[in-house]
Amino acid sequence: GFTAGRGITMFTTSYAVFHQRYPNIIIEPKEGIVHDLQRLIAQGDLDIGFLTLTDKDRTDDVYETIYREELFLAVPSVHPIARSYSTKEGGYPTIDISAFQYEPFVLMDKRSTMHTLINQIFADAGFEPQVLFETGNNHTIISMIKANLCCGILTYYYVKDLPEGITCFRLPSRPTWEFTASYKKGRYLSEAARCFIDLMKQQWGDAGKELPA
Repeated sequence: GFTAGRGITMFTTSYAVFHQRYPNIIIEPKEGIVHDLQRLIAQGDLDIGFLTLTDKDRTDDVYETIYREELFLAVPSVHPIARSYSTKEGGYPTIDISAFQYEPFVLMDKRSTMHTLINQIFADAGFEPQVLFETGNNHTIISMIKANLCCGILTYYYVKDLPEGITCFRLPSRPTWEFTASYKKGRYLSEAARCFIDLMKQQWGDAGKELPA
């Protein structure tokens, strides 16, 4: 099981190697939101789920961390604050999100496990965002920011490959969540299933380590 967006890309990369080792094993990829995949794991209807979530979203099943990933504030590069930082600092400067409290935001919707973390970010900053709308698609958020319509919250997976026209800031609290491999507690993992998890760790385990702590 994979989430929409990054999931199928990560699956495809690892599956190419897996298929060479286990040519007779058939994998049936299923795409869905985290909570639906968790339900299928708990029911025994899904062998493994590769899920992004916070500690609060974990169930009683098994979770193996593949990497931790930071969340960023993303704003149009034409914004006056973004322009002032782009000439002063390289990399990703740190800023308090309250500097953008009067700007509209497009955010991940309530079905996303990121929603819990996003709510905490704004609660810590002491304001409720002006939400233009909510979506389940990160690429929609990216398109809206690039069109100079709003600000947004994006994970490093998307931040590292953003098109021109978007400036990203790190937040003081360095909010993070985890990309994990999850399977039913007490369920036997076959050699092939174990291999697939290990391949994901080998190929993606450094994905969240490109930034300084």
